[in-house]
Amino acid sequence: MRRTSVIILATVTLFMAGSAQAVTVSARVGPLLKEAQNLEMAGNHKAAMAKLSEAEAARPTRNDELAIEQMRESFGVKYRGGKSPLGPASHD
Repeated sequence: MRRTSVIILATVTLFMAGSAQAVTVSARVGPLLKEAQNLEMAGNHKAAMAKLSEAEAARPTRNDELAIEQMRESFGVKYRGGKSPLGPASHD
């Protein structure tokens, strides 16, 4: 059971632009990202962003960095009311 819990905590699913991408992150960064996600869902954007900064300071792996970047962008889009800093997506 303990091993399963670690695996669950180390896998973060990020929701961006209507799609989900699962990224496996390290055991030291996974709980921080989960906590950031919970804070954001509770409406505490500032604390969620601080938790992402804490995750960045935890000597992340490349997958960790990718998950942190994606989560930061996801939180930023939500915080800006669904507006991406890049503007609307082009669907040519």
